[in-house]
Amino acid sequence: MKIFYPLLALGLWLLLQSCDSKQEALTDASSSTLTLTLTLSDTIYLPLDESTSLSNRLGSTPFYLPEEDKTYFIHTPTSKNTIQVYDIEKASLALEIPYQVTGPDGIKMPAYYTPIAKDSFFIGNHLTNTYALINKEGKVLKRFRWQDKQRIDPFFAGIRHKQQLIFLLSPDYHTLYQFNYTNSAPLKYDSLLLTLDLRTGERKKYFTWPKKYQKYNFLHTDSNNSICRGPGDTLVLSLAASHELYLFDLNHLEAGPIGTVMAKSSMVKLTPMPKGMNPVDASYESSMYGRIIYDPYRKLYYRIGYTLPIKGKMLKSVIPGLQRPKKDVVVLTLDSHFNVIGEDRIDGALIFMGFVTPQGLVFKENYVNQETAPQDAFRFFVFTPKKKE
Repeated sequence: MKIFYPLLALGLWLLLQSCDSKQEALTDASSSTLTLTLTLSDTIYLPLDESTSLSNRLGSTPFYLPEEDKTYFIHTPTSKNTIQVYDIEKASLALEIPYQVTGPDGIKMPAYYTPIAKDSFFIGNHLTNTYALINKEGKVLKRFRWQDKQRIDPFFAGIRHKQQLIFLLSPDYHTLYQFNYTNSAPLKYDSLLLTLDLRTGERKKYFTWPKKYQKYNFLHTDSNNSICRGPGDTLVLSLAASHELYLFDLNHLEAGPIGTVMAKSSMVKLTPMPKGMNPVDASYESSMYGRIIYDPYRKLYYRIGYTLPIKGKMLKSVIPGLQRPKKDVVVLTLDSHFNVIGEDRIDGALIFMGFVTPQGLVFKENYVNQETAPQDAFRFFVFTPKKKE
């Protein structure tokens, strides 16, 4: 009997070690558990008129509308003050919302758009932290303004939860600008999440940057950080230089992460930023993660990543006359329990901005890097997850 309990303890320890090893294998794309692969299944063309041509556009972003179980695509042309909502599946304009830049309903220099519903938008200027909630006629329903050095990340739409919007925050832009271009200001790791009560205007910040993340010195890559809403009230946060995903309960953000899961790609090689190099240039030379996307149709997650630069390959930059190293795009597919079940590499010169439809994972064409891209249409590539043969 004296040796029974030590043997029982040893047995339990070995069992737990076995379970931990199994979990690690499931969450690492280098394992043999990959069962899905992405297959190019369709190409969608979204016609553009003169006012929405590629040379006359301010920005575009997809958004999923739970009430209709449908994904729409928002386009904001530079030639007129409207928000155009496109139906991707029908490849047609579904709604056009005007907004004013002067007068009682005027919104100066809007550069950020978050849909509340298909016909209601939260728009404003993320540099001045001035926003307004407008209806489909462009009438201002409520205004919001606050003083804060941190801004809402302009690359990602907010997530609505009950009467709140949850945003991903960018760092202090003044400090960031100084660091990026003069390397003279210390990086300040502020909060990552912001909630805004649409009724009262009350704002709250949550979750500071993990300490172990700071060693990569990748604060400047804020546009590669991402949040998405999973099943129920789960919020998932992906950071550019972390193999882990951070999970939150949308009802209790103040409690911090309810857990972390490893979602590691074998093709994303995280390394600290080279000392003495301009951080913007360093990001072009680095491998990192990007957007996290939930697929409600197939109950899957897609984690986007970027490889290290391909030697000898260069792409045009957004800035005319400049080039940057070419990277390919990595798509890590996870099941609803965050087990890695697929990993695919896609030509980075072709795709930009992923989202989901009933047909599959959709990427908009990367027009910055395409010499032959059509000028009168957006082109989308549809990838369908399929079982490996």
